[in-house]
Formats: sequence, C-alpha cells, structure tokens
Amino acid sequence: MVRTGQALAVILLMAVLAACTQSRIPPTPDNFIEADPNSVPDTFWVQPEELGWSSGYWEYARTVNLSPSVPMDSYSGINLSFRWRSEGKYPLPPDFRAGQDVYIYSDEETAAQAFEEMKQGGELGGTIWQTLPLEDELKMDTAIGWCRRGSGVAIGEFLQCQVQIQHGRYVIRFSMLMDGKQVTVEDWEEMVDLIQERLVELE
Repeated sequence: MVRTGQALAVILLMAVLAACTQSRIPPTPDNFIEADPNSVPDTFWVQPEELGWSSGYWEYARTVNLSPSVPMDSYSGINLSFRWRSEGKYPLPPDFRAGQDVYIYSDEETAAQAFEEMKQGGELGGTIWQTLPLEDELKMDTAIGWCRRGSGVAIGEFLQCQVQIQHGRYVIRFSMLMDGKQVTVEDWEEMVDLIQERLVELE
C-alpha cells in the first residue's frame, strides 16, 4: 500500500509540474520574425497554388551551405511540385520543379561576402551570371541570375532558370525547371514577381 501511495504521489506531482510548465510557455506572436529573428515567415514562400499548380505540394528542403567559409545564422528552404503527392505501396518519386532558399547572416556585410562566395562557386561550375534589373523600390543590394536549355529522358526539352539576390542580411536563391507544358515561363515570371514583392517581409 505504501509503495502504491508513493507511486500515485509521484504521478500527481509530475502532472502538476507539467501543467505549471505548460502555463509558462508564452503564446506564439503574430509576427513570426519577432518570435525568432532567424526564421522566415510562412507568408514569404511562394505556394504551388499561386503558380496555378492547384494539385501540387511543397516540402521543406535540407540545408545546403553554399558559402562554407562564411558563418551562417540560419537557413530555410522549400521545394515545389506541380504534381500531387503520390502515396501508396509504390509511390511515384517526387517531381520538384521549383525551389526557394533563404540564407540568413548576422549582418549585411556578412551576407555580401556569402553572396560573392556563392557566385564564385557557380562560376567555377560554368555558370555565366547576368545582372538583373529588379525593382528599385525594394532596395535590393544585388541580384544576378542565369538560364540554360537542356533535355532529359523524363522531362524532354526544358529551360532552367535561377536567381540569386542579396537583400540586407539575407541571400535568397530560387529556381525553376520549365518544360513549357506543366511548368511554363509564365509560372517563372509569376514566381519572380511574387518573391520580389515579399522581400519587404524580410526587412
């Protein structure tokens, strides 16, 4: 009986402590950046339905550090598919045709260093960057991009484009693979416009 009573007392004490701990957790602020200065608000990401991919879906991307010599505070990224998420015993492999990455640094100067290192890494791989004339009112520090044509067994002829932007202490990269059928140049233009509009959320 004594042991049973002790066990009940321990269980009750744990329940009380858990309740007290939960009551101390503050509610999540409406502004995501106030909650974590190194996070990216959900409203920043371009969603599949905004590109007309009503049956598409997205997944968080794994961290890819493209400037290893520059200390990074945080990273967020997502990949987008125009196709539904296949499930079942033999699901189709994901077909991600677009991606968005945000690299967050301690300050603008560090972000500028990371931007240059990412740019040089692309050049070593044969990338020919072009300076992009993006909207002046967004006060972006630097914006560059590239496009290339190619072909693949599964997709056929395609056009692939990528943009890299430095905006304050952020480096933003996004890309799309267009086949002219499921994913079009108009989808890419819409993505470029939406991301430019939302860069003000990262100030």
